[in-house]
Amino acid sequence: MKTFRHQFVVPSALSLLLIIIALSFCISNTIQIEQDELGALLNVFVPVIIGALSLIIMAIVLIFSKKERMIFYALTFLSIINIATGIFLKLSFKGFSPLSAINYNEGFTTSTVQISSLVAPLEEPNDIDIKNLDGLSNHGPLAFSFVHKSGEINSDIRKNTFDRQLVTFRLTNNAPSGLTIIGTSFSDKEFWSIKLIKKDNKAQGNFPVVVAPGGQLDITVAFNTTKIGQRIKAPWWKYLFKTQNFLLTQARNFNYQGLSGTTCANIKGILVLKTDSKTKPYRNIYLNGLWQYRVEGDWEPDLQRVVNTLGFTTLIGFKNFDNGLKGDKLVPFSDEVAGNYFSIAEHDKLVRITKIAAYHGCCSVEAADSTSYYYSGKNKMFPLFFAIPRTGQMLFPNDNTGVNSVCFKPDSQFALKIGKSATERKMNFQHKIGVRIWKARDTNGTLISNAFILGADHLGAKGTNYDYQDEVFYIENVKVE
Repeated sequence: MKTFRHQFVVPSALSLLLIIIALSFCISNTIQIEQDELGALLNVFVPVIIGALSLIIMAIVLIFSKKERMIFYALTFLSIINIATGIFLKLSFKGFSPLSAINYNEGFTTSTVQISSLVAPLEEPNDIDIKNLDGLSNHGPLAFSFVHKSGEINSDIRKNTFDRQLVTFRLTNNAPSGLTIIGTSFSDKEFWSIKLIKKDNKAQGNFPVVVAPGGQLDITVAFNTTKIGQRIKAPWWKYLFKTQNFLLTQARNFNYQGLSGTTCANIKGILVLKTDSKTKPYRNIYLNGLWQYRVEGDWEPDLQRVVNTLGFTTLIGFKNFDNGLKGDKLVPFSDEVAGNYFSIAEHDKLVRITKIAAYHGCCSVEAADSTSYYYSGKNKMFPLFFAIPRTGQMLFPNDNTGVNSVCFKPDSQFALKIGKSATERKMNFQHKIGVRIWKARDTNGTLISNAFILGADHLGAKGTNYDYQDEVFYIENVKVE
């Protein structure tokens, strides 16, 4: 009778413990992951690790103990441990850089302004014009990028990967009278700081600064990632990242892209300028830093993350790879459009193309990709960009002339050749889609007229993975043919 009862207790105890472990996992993962994508890895993996250890302990108890009371005590204790872990992880989960409030100082007279009213794009005063000096004409955030580990010291050229930690914007005073910039305040000073202030090409010591009518002021903002580096300093973070990267790689085999947590993260912030304007004294500058742990492969940020970092809301339709389509079809339920050629939209304006990102194999000869355009039925290439090999893992990579945005005026329909791929499918490896084209949407989700986002994948190469962020461009004043 006791043997039969014990045989019944064993599967019951294990089944109940499995249910408890699953419940703990569900509790810990009822969080807003986007608040802290790195911290979410703890909420994903810790319940699994604790659960696995609990199952091992429970199995040992069931093997070596025939006493039902001992089994009951062990099951109760392990259940409490797992539920407590799930609840603790959920309650302790907080945003890494919460946009809760800005503490005004440095000449600010108001004590605190809630960020919730500043995050959404606002109608800005016309007497102050803010322009990003990154080649984009839309009013998106200042975008930064940083690679935590770009390569082993003294191993190869990757250690010199260009991080984009300094971004400059230009303020123009369109008012008929002088404008005083009294001071600034950041949502989180541990991540953001003012690096340089220049007026009339001369460095300024600090605020306040008076900008004359029609005058310009260049302000350089710095993205500091020390806080993230300190956070992941513990050695077990390395194994968390490696495990997540391994799972991402294996998930490709099952066409699955819904893993929780990430090895990349976005740090959002706001810089507020305080001016002496009588109507609207505050001016909001939105900031978005893109942090990645390592380079290449599934360590790279996905294209949706990249375009969102730049202030676009274009729906890419996939994350790490093109949903198993392997370049054969358009991505359904996305903003992608079909096309082989472009034509100029407004003939009194130039076509403008900006290289907004590059995430491909770094630092080989093949990585020095060029971008050109050519006319339908003709082989002559007109060069636009010649990439620097070391800029293969960053936002807004410059070419060998130091620019990332060029203008040109085509005579007729034209196609683009980006690295190994072209917008014209018949020119590509196995006639696949080598350059996907998406309609560009601004921060509010509104379509930007005659503007598109291009994502190229290096088809036929060793590292072909159909992520379409090897080279990413923003092209304006064109129509897709």
